[in-house]
Amino acid sequence: MRYFVIAAILWGWQASARGLAAGPPLREPVNSQMKTFAKDAARLHAAFFAQKHAGIELAIARMTSQIARTARSAKILNDADREHLMRMLDLVRTNLEHLRAQMRARWRAGTTADSGSGADDFDKNEIQTFKELAQMARIYDVSGPYRLFFCSSDRAFWLQSGLRPQDPLHPNRFPHCGTRVP
Repeated sequence: MRYFVIAAILWGWQASARGLAAGPPLREPVNSQMKTFAKDAARLHAAFFAQKHAGIELAIARMTSQIARTARSAKILNDADREHLMRMLDLVRTNLEHLRAQMRARWRAGTTADSGSGADDFDKNEIQTFKELAQMARIYDVSGPYRLFFCSSDRAFWLQSGLRPQDPLHPNRFPHCGTRVP
């Protein structure tokens, strides 16, 4: 009887630990949509690090359409899981739209995130956008071949492919700042 109680306690502890490590389990159509979303987030990171404006625009457009597809396929989830996912998707979509508008204005003016007035607002929006994308990948455990990184110099989290950190927010000042987040 004593071993049964110890086994039950350990099993409950392991189950709760697994519940904290990964978010709510997603059904297959939504899970595959979220994996594609993580892939697009890594593309956005790569475009930011390379400072390719066309690549950033394309990645934001892909992610916006991927959010719509994921929202449509979320109908199969239970109410609580769907509501949680929809709130996160809405927040990411809003951040991406603000980021796109700010970037277009900067590109027209010929400035970068490191120069000109309003750079702090631009950095905050970038930091928030990448943080939300990393949080979604971590909560729903869809990172796959991608890794989460944190740079203490600019307090940023991001999702990327590859083993060497590449800070997408300040690729000139802190190109390889970052440590992997477990």
